[in-house]
Amino acid sequence: QKEVVAEALGNLLDESVEMAVAEAGGIVELCALVRAVTGTEDEKDEAVAILASLREDDSGSKVCIRKAGGLFALVTLLGDGTDEEQKHAEWALQFMCSDHSSDHSNDNDQNVVLELLVGFIDEGTAVQKAAAAEALRNLAAKCDDNQAMITDMGGTAALVKLLGPEADARQKEAAAGALRTLAHRKDAKQAMTDAGAIPALIMLVREGTPDQKEVAAGALRNMVYKNNDIEVAILRGEGVPPLVALVQEGTAGQKEAAAGALRHLAGNHGESKAVIAGAGGIVPLVALVCEGNARQKEEAVGALQQLAICHDNKAAIAQAGGIVPLVALLREGTAAQKEEAVVALATLAHGNDDNRAAIG
Repeated sequence: QKEVVAEALGNLLDESVEMAVAEAGGIVELCALVRAVTGTEDEKDEAVAILASLREDDSGSKVCIRKAGGLFALVTLLGDGTDEEQKHAEWALQFMCSDHSSDHSNDNDQNVVLELLVGFIDEGTAVQKAAAAEALRNLAAKCDDNQAMITDMGGTAALVKLLGPEADARQKEAAAGALRTLAHRKDAKQAMTDAGAIPALIMLVREGTPDQKEVAAGALRNMVYKNNDIEVAILRGEGVPPLVALVQEGTAGQKEAAAGALRHLAGNHGESKAVIAGAGGIVPLVALVCEGNARQKEEAVGALQQLAICHDNKAAIAQAGGIVPLVALLREGTAAQKEEAVVALATLAHGNDDNRAAIG
């Protein structure tokens, strides 16, 4: 009887009635089946399949599932369920973890959930590792508490392992995406560095799939922000040439991420300004100022401004045609672009009479 009811709820769950079912207690009953509080294995299969079929933008159902302890149940099922249950639990976790809300007030198992996911990365099957990395990536997004817990429980080191040669493409992309978010934290940066993230991310930027290259460049961008030690590590790992290549030849997302990485590299106090120029980085950055989208232009102008602090780079930027598009941004750019362009032009003019005359 319960299996029939579960199947009926599944047939009802379209956009017009999902919330009504949730308000009537249907989600609670489904979560009870998933947790094996009541029902048979067949009923559990049907219940988790229904949870996996909910619409990604249905935040109301997500709240109900959390309140009913469903997130913990799904993570547990990912580890010890049948093959069919694991598949549906993986889909349901993607649905649940696509919500970046930090409201976990009714989920007392949040810390346990994160620990289980980190555990799957260490010891799970290939599918479990990938699903866990994707869940951690989404749970970390826009939630400082989750980022802190993941870092404190050693999740960063576990994620770095998924960047290695033994990992498959899905695992690498998900792990790099999670690390890209965690890299905003100072403690996570150190843990990532200690675990060997920098050479692994540079390898992805150089040889990864298109999506892997973008997220890896983004992770390096966030890691090196105001961090001289990581700047040195990236330079030692020869990370600048593949980043310059992405600015020159990459996809839109790759260009933005790589230009941001070069900007933050050049913003530190080491040798990056000279290394980026020596790797041919000035010409593609100028081209991005001329032809890029809004975010690409902002990152490229910021990079050129930092590079222009180096005396030799002032003439190189002018020779690459960088002054004209920077002046154009003063008239036509966004507010952020205008602000960056003013600083870049002032830096180019400082101590260089030719540039001052060209700027007018």
